[in-house]
Amino acid sequence: MTTKTITIKEAAEKYLAHLKELGKNERTIVTYGRHLDLAIEHLGEDKDITKILAVHVAAFFKSDAVNKLIREPKKEGDPRQERPRSHHTIDQTKRVFRMMLVFCKEQGWVEKVALPKTEMGKVKESAEADPAAEGEQTAESAE
Repeated sequence: MTTKTITIKEAAEKYLAHLKELGKNERTIVTYGRHLDLAIEHLGEDKDITKILAVHVAAFFKSDAVNKLIREPKKEGDPRQERPRSHHTIDQTKRVFRMMLVFCKEQGWVEKVALPKTEMGKVKESAEADPAAEGEQTAESAE
């Protein structure tokens, strides 16, 4: 594991750069960036990724930032508007953040992926895992 401190903001930027290197669609990268911005704002851009615990991730996943669409008023004195986000958007935000955490582990920046137990089953094993098991995981994910 590296000794240099990597913040969540730096990790997100490196993850998005990695996606670009892989040839992902620019629109996908922009969308993923917006989802990761929610985590950066919630956890703080200077948060060391090695200090992110499962309880922090669980709190983020339950936060209004993930679960509600909040619009500040255009005119002073008007109430802010909020409504529940689509479950598809919520799932995508969680998935993008999980993928970034897995990327951080693969880079050796963290020892383990800090996820609540309810989310651990959604993380695909790395390439070091048994190839047969990986195929089974993919089949399970398709259900």
